[in-house]
Amino acid sequence: MKVALFKKIFSLIAFLAVFVFAAETSPAGMDSVQALPDQTKELLAEIALRDSLMAVRDSSCVAEKDSMRFALTMERAISQNWQQSYETMRKDGEACTQALRTAREENENKVNEAEKSNSSSVIVPTSTFLGGLGIGMLLFWLFF
Repeated sequence: MKVALFKKIFSLIAFLAVFVFAAETSPAGMDSVQALPDQTKELLAEIALRDSLMAVRDSSCVAEKDSMRFALTMERAISQNWQQSYETMRKDGEACTQALRTAREENENKVNEAEKSNSSSVIVPTSTFLGGLGIGMLLFWLFF
């Protein structure tokens, strides 16, 4: 911030010094310019035109440079915004994936426990029924 202020002040001082110097070193007023030959007047007019064109080009270059800097600043801000959004989405995605994995594991454990209880509940009545048939056959064989 201080450097930019220093540059602006320095540029202003340099401009004023050049302006004052140019005003002091000009020929002795308009009379001397009118006293010059026609060819010299044309050259001075061309130089003045060239200088004004260069000043316009310089100012347009400065405006374009400022515009480019602003565009670059905006692109950087947008890039940082997208980067933050991406990081947030990635973290949220990881948290959701972990929660989904945990829920799926719990569901699989419940299904396995239910299958085990189903198989044991089928085995117990079947074994009881077969045990009863075996005892009945043994008694039938002993008594008849």
